[in-house]
Amino acid sequence: MAYIFMATNNGFILFHPEFRPVNEAGEMQMFYNNQDIADVEVPADGTPTNGRPSYDLSLRSAMIQRVTGFVDMVKVKTFDDMSRGTKQKFRYFHAPLNSTAPFGVATETRPTPFSLGLALPWGSAGQWPPVAAYPTAPPFDSYSLHRENLAKLFSKRLINSTCDAAKPELYKTGLAEFEFCDFSSELLAEYGVNPLCALGSVLEMPLARQQAMGCSFEYLKRVMVDALSTREAYEWETNWNTIVPAQIGATLLFLWTGTGLARWQTPPTNDAQSVIDASFAAARRNGSRDSLYERTALLASSSDSSLTVLTAPSGDSVFARFKANTSVPIYLTSALRVESSVVGVVGAEINYDRLANYFVNATNSCVSGVGGGACVTCAQTNVRCYLLDDSGAVVVSESQADVGKTFDIVNCPAMQLMINRSLFVTVKAYDFQAVCLKKTPVDSSASTLFNPIRALMRLASWAFIEGFLLLADLTSSTLRVIKAGAQEFGMASSRSTAEDCHRVDASRPDSILKVYERVDAMIAETADLVAPHPDASLKVQEIRRRLMQPLCIGRTADDRDEEEACEYLCKRLPEQFGIGLVSDLLAGCPKFDEAQIDCTVKRTLLRREPRQPLPTSAMRLQCPLLGLCEACQPGANGSSEFNVYVRQVSGTNLMFVAVTGDPNCDCTGCPLAVTTEKLSGTRNISLQQRFRERPPWSRPNVVLIDNSTVCSKTAVPSLTILQSQRWLLSFLVLLNLLVFSSDF
Repeated sequence: MAYIFMATNNGFILFHPEFRPVNEAGEMQMFYNNQDIADVEVPADGTPTNGRPSYDLSLRSAMIQRVTGFVDMVKVKTFDDMSRGTKQKFRYFHAPLNSTAPFGVATETRPTPFSLGLALPWGSAGQWPPVAAYPTAPPFDSYSLHRENLAKLFSKRLINSTCDAAKPELYKTGLAEFEFCDFSSELLAEYGVNPLCALGSVLEMPLARQQAMGCSFEYLKRVMVDALSTREAYEWETNWNTIVPAQIGATLLFLWTGTGLARWQTPPTNDAQSVIDASFAAARRNGSRDSLYERTALLASSSDSSLTVLTAPSGDSVFARFKANTSVPIYLTSALRVESSVVGVVGAEINYDRLANYFVNATNSCVSGVGGGACVTCAQTNVRCYLLDDSGAVVVSESQADVGKTFDIVNCPAMQLMINRSLFVTVKAYDFQAVCLKKTPVDSSASTLFNPIRALMRLASWAFIEGFLLLADLTSSTLRVIKAGAQEFGMASSRSTAEDCHRVDASRPDSILKVYERVDAMIAETADLVAPHPDASLKVQEIRRRLMQPLCIGRTADDRDEEEACEYLCKRLPEQFGIGLVSDLLAGCPKFDEAQIDCTVKRTLLRREPRQPLPTSAMRLQCPLLGLCEACQPGANGSSEFNVYVRQVSGTNLMFVAVTGDPNCDCTGCPLAVTTEKLSGTRNISLQQRFRERPPWSRPNVVLIDNSTVCSKTAVPSLTILQSQRWLLSFLVLLNLLVFSSDF
């Protein structure tokens, strides 16, 4: 979980493990070359100003000033594409970098514009979890790392055969990317295909050549220890039935060490089980940098060593597998510890159906009933049971469609009750590296007649927005007070009466996830209907009538939900029916020009509060007590009162939740706890910083840009009141000139 990073004297990142200069398509993102250190290292209690982070950061100032020292900061550590997160304290060590022998003089150094940072997870007694102490006696000392001692280790303990860089999947052993030597061009090419083969080549070299390449003997020593310690992994296949319990039915076993050495094993060839996610082992080559490794190690550090972490895929992935009628993988991981040091993570991939059947059998018996005196089981119609992980995501449910979703989507009132009881807390994470797409409808050719008028309208809109932002900047404190009071008054008034509450709930749009589910259900129903038809024209007519007509052609203008549904339908049609069949239908899809814009994404996550003890009795849930309205279908008992039972699943990161009550009643108007919000705001904000002291340069040709103002991505100098008046006057003059010129 530790990492290093580098920044310039202006605070811009050169490299950082959380720096994302490339998007998912492998293309360079806009604004990638001026990401500030404050965009990545965000304090947990930090609040953006106008969509940008606070640049008054102690770590940032220290690296800009090129001083040596350390600072402590609590940040939100996120995992799995910001779907899970927790607060973690780090200690940041920082120091300026000096160039050595700049003119061939070994004793001479001079300053550079760069500073190096080292972030270590920190506890009350120092680095936590502590670093494992590796042995230093022969054959683990630096001078014993030569061919005679390591050739046998490499051939029999690392990959069990001669390494073929073109076929890394044959060895069921991998190595994370870490350039442990200054490779030659041949070794660098081999390393790019399979780092494990490059490691083997280096280990078989004479000691003198290893030293000449500047190899890290500390790293080689640790890989050697990890290889010897994990050699039993080759026995997993022969002892599969004794290692893997029959009721679990694992389809993959894997092991990662802190050095990045990975081993995995699949069931014997005569076993009916097959790996669910065939790309899992190859896609997770980062070893200790993998999110699953870091999350398991982090949870193990705050609990006992026997903690088993269960992780479900994202809701979108589960829904895609559910539609394709394929198995859903669940991953069980546990940390390997030596004393209090985490030295690795071992895990297994299991089939969700096996886990769900085990859960149903265990919760449908009276022994595990949740009703006290009377036998109440999860099989009853008025009882709904779930297993939640530490981030509030559903791992097991009676409905497979719930798996991977956060519990507030599945049962929002019950989650709000647990949040009110502090069983779960919200964590806010900000992504200041986000690049959003601004969609502009493509105008028809006739609209070009209105271009002059439209240009003036856009100019007036721009002037109004800029003037408002200027006033907001000058009176920000007053506006914050007014906004806080308005929000408080709005919350009080919106929940004053049941009538108002129903009205607010009726006007609240459905979440985007529900829109996608509705469209997917319509597509699946239409696909089943048109599948028997051999005539392609009849299929097209039916698709137009059942999908395009209600979702795109007949949609209501300016309805955001219907617009999202139409866009999602146009994306899914070629995937479901093929581009050849629906090419003519896509002409009815809305056309947009997409442009990348700089934006900030705010993500509100859930985290289990381990210090909060679980209640031993039922928690009573009543809609009015949560500020919500009750809605009951005909035939219900007219009561929206529920009982929520929670239990910790011993030795795991799971919580058992049972909700009893009339399933025909529900609380309406419940806000989702896990949300994603795109923060829009001006990007021409600059913050005055104190002047930096100019370092004592030893050479005149070394130049550092030493600005006293730190600007954001499209920065302009901050405006004083006099400058603001001049800006407004200039704008009015420009507007008059435009109006005057339009008369001709």
